[in-house]
This record gives sequence, structure tokens and C-alpha cells, in this order.
Amino acid sequence: MFIKKNQYTFLNILDPDKLVSIQYGIRSHPVKFLINKEGQLVGKSKGFREWDSKEVRNLISTLIQQ
Repeated sequence: MFIKKNQYTFLNILDPDKLVSIQYGIRSHPVKFLINKEGQLVGKSKGFREWDSKEVRNLISTLIQQ
């Protein structure tokens, strides 16, 4: 499996029945969600994005501190 092979440690959800896809209105892949500590959706990104840019790292750090 791609996730295991690359040793990713973040949560990945497989959605074979498309229940989550329908609930969140996902029509393309990849889609990434940022969910805060309270379980609220605080960000969504469709398509490929660089997640190691300074701006994104600052955003994630800010969200973690909230």
C-alpha cells in the first residue's frame, strides 16, 4: 500500500462506499482537509499542493496552537 510504503503517519481515510465523499462534496482527488482539535473543518484543498512551504507550515502551526 502506498501509505505504508512511504511510512506516512498522518490519518488517511479510505472511502470505498463514497459515504464521506458525498457528505463533504468531494468530486476530485486528491482532497485534503484541515480539522481543528474540536473536530471542525478549518481548511480544504483540492488538487496537488506543496505542504512543506513556509506559508502552509505557519498556517498549520497556528492552527495547532489554537
